[in-house]
Amino acid sequence: MKRFQRVSLVLVCASLFAPSLFAAPDESPTTTPRQPTYRNRGIARPGSAAASADRVVAPAAVAEAPAALEIHQSAPSRLANAGCQICMQGANASWSGNSGGFSLGALVNQRSSGTSGTLRLSMQLTSTLPIFGNQITSFQQSAYYVPGALAAGSEFTDIDSGTIQFYNSSIPAGSYYEIMLSEEQAGAAWTYTDFIAFQQQVLCSGNSCRTVSVGSNATLLVPIVLDVHGVGATHYTTSLTLTNLTGGSVQVVLDYRASLGTGSGLVPLTMGNGQQLIVPDIIAYLRQQGLNIPADGSSQAGALYVVPPSGTEPSTFIAGARTSTPGPSGGSFGVFYPGLTLYQASYATAYVVGLQQNATQRSNLAVVNWGDQGDSITLSITYIDGNGSQLGAPTSVTLAPNQWLQYNTPLQPSGATSGYAVIQETSGNSGFVAYGVLNDAVTSDGSYLPMSF
Repeated sequence: MKRFQRVSLVLVCASLFAPSLFAAPDESPTTTPRQPTYRNRGIARPGSAAASADRVVAPAAVAEAPAALEIHQSAPSRLANAGCQICMQGANASWSGNSGGFSLGALVNQRSSGTSGTLRLSMQLTSTLPIFGNQITSFQQSAYYVPGALAAGSEFTDIDSGTIQFYNSSIPAGSYYEIMLSEEQAGAAWTYTDFIAFQQQVLCSGNSCRTVSVGSNATLLVPIVLDVHGVGATHYTTSLTLTNLTGGSVQVVLDYRASLGTGSGLVPLTMGNGQQLIVPDIIAYLRQQGLNIPADGSSQAGALYVVPPSGTEPSTFIAGARTSTPGPSGGSFGVFYPGLTLYQASYATAYVVGLQQNATQRSNLAVVNWGDQGDSITLSITYIDGNGSQLGAPTSVTLAPNQWLQYNTPLQPSGATSGYAVIQETSGNSGFVAYGVLNDAVTSDGSYLPMSF
């Protein structure tokens, strides 16, 4: 069996790993890989940051203005990282157990002169989403496919690894992001040239791995779970309620996506038939299960996806949450809200009605990018007062996949005492969820305001 090792990858020649750590496996593929098509593109992409022939960009220089990471489930129409010199397009992968394969639409040399070193491709698993130009620490998930060297201004197209070995039985237990990685050999060292991250996350047990996809029919989005200290002695936490009505025992996955703080990751959970489970403090529970969510008193908040097994009927697994803070004389004040299926997301226009801002009530508005297509979306938010008049100019906001954002007392700047919000998606393909919270101005007791289409 191939001995599995964890390595760190860098973009330039600093802290490089030894190539022997990534030696090609002894096993031969069970199918013959398709040879890529070589094509000369003539010139490098105009305006490319990589247009100078032999320029080596240090990670710090790239990190000054990193390109937004694009996450792909299928072939993208553009480059994954705008600062790359040898770039990937159109990545796909499939695997089961310890075998699988991957394909790439194109591997493009954007340099203006010279020939690259030997290039190789592989699938890797990382515990955090990588940032182009920074060091990547990853576990090697697949054997290598080696297309060879590539002249400047040229590309390999229609790359297909065929069936190759995957090392899923050797990867340590944990939750990971899956990336396809391109590397270039320079002497005895290998440095990465580009990567593409996939929408699916991977959950490994120590002897096997499986993918978890956000956006299946039964997936439930709990828009926000948190651990946040507010004004005075307030300390807001979220309890999670799960109910299994599937007719059998199921393993669900809790997929936490941090928007405030850090610690995104996956946690598996098994529930018996008919069981209802109430987790009093879900952020604390995720910490206990190994997610690296800080417990230093800093604000921690994010969306939580509850992912039942594939094929689960949406109505047979139910999730909900209550966010609350202890009351000054005992008890607590809070608001309960349901987990939402993808069918309850909007892709065009939604409304949140019932907002108030007066001596007795105040309101907040929140939006979440569901992330089902793995892309950023832009929303335009317009506030309308109780008489039907628009309150100021619309607010535009861009949300990364799975990002949550809250606007506190949005009616206050205009002086309106009541109104509603119109939320329109102006760019992007993923759906979104919006909701409001109506809070008592004295007790902070809250009510959930769902969105309408």
